[in-house]
Amino acid sequence: MNPIEHLWSQVKEQIQKIYPGIVDTKGGPERVRKLLAEVLPLVWDTLESEYLEDLWRSVPSTVCVVIAANGWYTKY
Repeated sequence: MNPIEHLWSQVKEQIQKIYPGIVDTKGGPERVRKLLAEVLPLVWDTLESEYLEDLWRSVPSTVCVVIAANGWYTKY
């Protein structure tokens, strides 16, 4: 139900696509954090604004579905 979950999924997919070797980063958690701080703004810029708009536009209809289902939401 939360659009941010879809966004994180897209960001993760883009990171893996643009920086496929990032998963093999050596140097521990601090190095990984530093690297992600560098690449996340670059990845963010690759996201289509239409995709982001679609996410926030989907919220009202999703809320209506949850209300109609007495608090339950299943995508399928």
